Amino acid sequence: MFSFLDSALLKGAEYSAKYNLNYTVEYDPDFYRCEAVLVDGPWKTISSVARGLTRPVWDLLYYQFNQRLGRSAPFLSEVKQKKDPEGHVTNNDAPSWGDLIWAYDSGLTSNASFSSSS
Repeated sequence: MFSFLDSALLKGAEYSAKYNLNYTVEYDPDFYRCEAVLVDGPWKTISSVARGLTRPVWDLLYYQFNQRLGRSAPFLSEVKQKKDPEGHVTNNDAPSWGDLIWAYDSGLTSNASFSSSS
């Protein structure tokens, strides 16, 4: 999934992170967006509505691309530095448990087992 279509998810995540970090991003007003006409589109400029690091989605992307796959993702890394920990959010699909769920010790192997000594 993470490498599908030449890492389209990584490219989209980096674009979104860059935008939400308040950097200037490329925007093509002529690019056709599905159903844009239903919400007064297409739009001449990129919207600033809900811009910022408000959603707890960045940890999943950061840990998968930067930590697990070792891919360069400078904007995801910057988000991780500026927005960590994600904060308490419980009213959406990502309940802000990013570090708890996605962080891992890269020294562990996938077939590691835990046992207790008697």
